[in-house]
Amino acid sequence: MYLWNPRTTTSFIRTALCNDSWAVCAIANQTRVQEKIKQIRRDILQASFDAGACHIGSALSCVSVMVELFYKLMEPSDGFIFSKASGAATYYAILSDRGLFPK
Repeated sequence: MYLWNPRTTTSFIRTALCNDSWAVCAIANQTRVQEKIKQIRRDILQASFDAGACHIGSALSCVSVMVELFYKLMEPSDGFIFSKASGAATYYAILSDRGLFPK
């Protein structure tokens, strides 16, 4: 899922112009996003195992969208309302990864 955001377009263009081609930049950025998605999924599985309960399917189903939002599109001052209560483990894993509280 790719969303255009005028606040982040300038930094993307600046990054892309530093490399030899746009494809190299897009692949590098997508690789980092995929690695972050895998890390958040591992954190969700570990937390649910440690707690002994979690809606794992619901939590894992929204990881990709939330990683795109929190790591690429949203500014720190942006608000976020997450109404999918059964996927709260994803929200907590991302907030923990962002340093808002310890893992």
